Amino acid sequence: MGLEIGENYAPGDVVKGNIKLYDQAGDLIDEEVVVELYNSEENIDYTRVVSTTKEFEIPLDSFSAPGGWTLRAKSAALETKSNFNVGELRKLDLWLDEDNLFVQNTGNVDYLDPIQILLDGDNDVNVVKKTSLKPNQTIILDLNKEVDYAGEYGVSVNGFPSITGTVVLEGKSLSGSSYLGWGALTFVFLFFIYMVMRKGKSFVRRRPKSGGNLERKTTKADGIKQEDIDHLVNKANPERKVEAKDSKDKSMFKLFE
Repeated sequence: MGLEIGENYAPGDVVKGNIKLYDQAGDLIDEEVVVELYNSEENIDYTRVVSTTKEFEIPLDSFSAPGGWTLRAKSAALETKSNFNVGELRKLDLWLDEDNLFVQNTGNVDYLDPIQILLDGDNDVNVVKKTSLKPNQTIILDLNKEVDYAGEYGVSVNGFPSITGTVVLEGKSLSGSSYLGWGALTFVFLFFIYMVMRKGKSFVRRRPKSGGNLERKTTKADGIKQEDIDHLVNKANPERKVEAKDSKDKSMFKLFE
């Protein structure tokens, strides 16, 4: 059994070939065999059943890794293989969508070269972006972040003549109306803080000191008089006589006994 294919392919190519299977007399045998495609890391990438009397086609993925690949053909009793090489492809696709620049690595190796972007306007801006893109990886560059002032800019990318166009960007700097808006918000915020602090101070002034409502200076009128005490005692116990405070009162009581 023989397997005939090419030696070199690029990502996205189609591998075309023939499988020849002969009998003992040297005549071709029409038989179905299994074809297995192994990538550069020796993992199965593709499998299908083909006829030995027809040319087969096996498409390679657009991001097929570079290196040596292997194609194996198996019948019930026989097996054969053939090796081929997939080359490196370094390629970027770029396109504009409103104020965003999309960058996609459509090659089969990492893309590490910087991208140079020219924004042509009243104030020209030259932007250099470092990249580290894996195959099939896409990044989005917001062009608004690359300019300081709002306006209309022409866009071009060094090495990519297909990228041309005009975009309207807001820029990083605030416009006059934006300044007014931020100023108004700042004024409202500061006024709110002022009112809160003012009410807080008013509350502190009106609040009595701790225990202040219980403190009171003592005067002579606040003393408890002896007459009041005697009156309360006599009222509670009428039969008990209260002795007089001085000697004169005591002598008067003795005259009437």
